[in-house]
Amino acid sequence: MNSTLITPEEYFNSNELVIKKQYDALYDFFRNKKSAEKVAEDYGYTVKSLYSLTRDFRKHLKENSGEDFFFKNVVYGRKPNKDEGFKEFVVGTREDGGSCCSKNGV
Repeated sequence: MNSTLITPEEYFNSNELVIKKQYDALYDFFRNKKSAEKVAEDYGYTVKSLYSLTRDFRKHLKENSGEDFFFKNVVYGRKPNKDEGFKEFVVGTREDGGSCCSKNGV
């Protein structure tokens, strides 16, 4: 899709976004029980590539039970600190009445 504004109807009728095209094809195949031949024809896939997509989808569901194939969970807020050990060091040093850094940098 280009940068011009489109209507919601145009968005849902479009297959320009690859991930949306894959979602719609799998939806028709699994949910609407359309044949592989019909889905492949409708979405511009070969039957073989559609079966590859269904294989990858099934494999993902089997191996990644908590992670969605299409939609990513968004975590709001700060990202967790990678070095929690340093934080504990600073807190422990402060509890002992000291500072994490002295004049000598130690």
